[in-house]
Amino acid sequence: VATIQITPGGTRSTEFDYYEQIVQLSRLFEQWSSRTIITAIGEELVLVTSHDDPSITHFKDVCQKIVTVFAERQQLMYNIGISTHFTHFTQFEQAFKEAHIAQNFENNEAITHYKELGILGDFVTNMSVEQIHQLSEKMLRGLYDYTNPRIHELLHTLYVYLLNNQRLKETMNQLSLSIGGIQYRIKQIEEILGDTLKNASLSAYLLLLIQSLLLLGELTFEQ
Repeated sequence: VATIQITPGGTRSTEFDYYEQIVQLSRLFEQWSSRTIITAIGEELVLVTSHDDPSITHFKDVCQKIVTVFAERQQLMYNIGISTHFTHFTQFEQAFKEAHIAQNFENNEAITHYKELGILGDFVTNMSVEQIHQLSEKMLRGLYDYTNPRIHELLHTLYVYLLNNQRLKETMNQLSLSIGGIQYRIKQIEEILGDTLKNASLSAYLLLLIQSLLLLGELTFEQ
C-alpha cells in the first residue's frame, strides 16, 4: 500500500482535481507495467499494488518517476509513504496505517518506506494515540504542556538538539540562536525534566516520543 499527499508547488494555484490525478496516475502505472488500484480517501490518494517481489523495487522505481517527472511537470509536490509487503487483504488496514505513518515522517524525502522508520514505526503502529500521550506526559513532565508557547519553544529546542546528537553548533545554526541561548534553554529543559540529557537512554526515549507525536499529527513545529 502507498499513500500520496499532494500539495501545489512552484507558481501553481492551490486548486487541482483529485479525480484527474487518479486517471493520469492509473495510465502511468499501466504504461510502466505496474498493477495498481488507486482511489482517494479524504485529501490523499491510496494505491494498492500487486507484486511478487516483497522488496517492491519496481513499484518504488515507478513512484520515483512519478515524483521526478509527472509531479514536477504539473508543479505539484507528491509525498509518498509505502508500507511493508503483505500477502492477504486482512492485512490491508495494518499496511494502510504503515503507509500513512511513513508518509507523515519528516525527513525531507518525497518517498519514504515504512521500513526506514525502524523502531519508531513499530512504536507508533503498535500503540494507541492515548498510550503515546500517557507516556509522553510521564516522560516529558512539564514539557508535555506544549500548547503553551514558551513550552512549545523549549520542546522544539529539545527536538532539534536531540536530532543533532546534542551538538550545540548544529542546533545553534538550525534554530538561529547563540550558543549561550541554546545552553540556557537546555538548562531550563533539564530543570523541567529533573534529569540530565547526558542520560543516553532518557534522551533516546524522549526523541522517540516527540517523533511519535509528530508522526501522529498531535504536535507540529514550524519549518
